[in-house]
Amino acid sequence: MIWPVFGRAIVADQGKAWRLQHLLGDSYSFADKKNPAILNVPEDILFAWCHANPDVGPAFLAQFIPVLESQRPQEDGNKLHPIVKRLLDEFGDREDVLKRLVGNMHTFGWTGSRTTYYALYEAPLRSLENHPIGAVRRWAKTTLGHMLAEIQAAKSEDDEQQAQWNV
Repeated sequence: MIWPVFGRAIVADQGKAWRLQHLLGDSYSFADKKNPAILNVPEDILFAWCHANPDVGPAFLAQFIPVLESQRPQEDGNKLHPIVKRLLDEFGDREDVLKRLVGNMHTFGWTGSRTTYYALYEAPLRSLENHPIGAVRRWAKTTLGHMLAEIQAAKSEDDEQQAQWNV
C-alpha cells in the first residue's frame, strides 16, 4: 500500500501536500459522480491517518473529498458523501475542517445556472440541524444561509442575462 508514503509526505511538506491533493482529487470535474483516486484508499486507513495527524489529515481530506454523493439533483434531496459525514462526526469541532469543506463546496466546474449547483447543498446542510456537535450545527446553518444567498445572487444574474438576450 502506497498510502503511508503519501500520508508522510502530506504531513511533512505543504507543497507536496498541495501537489498530492491535485493528484488524488477531482476538484474540477464536471462528472455527476466524482470518483477521485483518494476514494480507492480504504476509509478506515484514511481515518486512522487523520486521527494520527489531526492537525493536518482531516483538513487535507476536507478540501477535496467529494462533499456530496452525487452532483445530480436527487428526488429525495442530495446526501453528504459518507466520508464527509464521518469527517463531520469525528472532526466537526475543528474550524480548519469546516473552512476547508466550504472551500471545497465553492471549487467546482459547472455548466448552466449556478442556482442548480448551490441548491444541491440545501438538503445535506439541513440534515445537520440536529448534529450532536454544536459547531457542526452552527456551521451548517451559516453555510446554508450563504448557499441560499448564492442562489439568490445567481438567480439575479440569470435574470439580468436573460433580459440582455431579450433586448
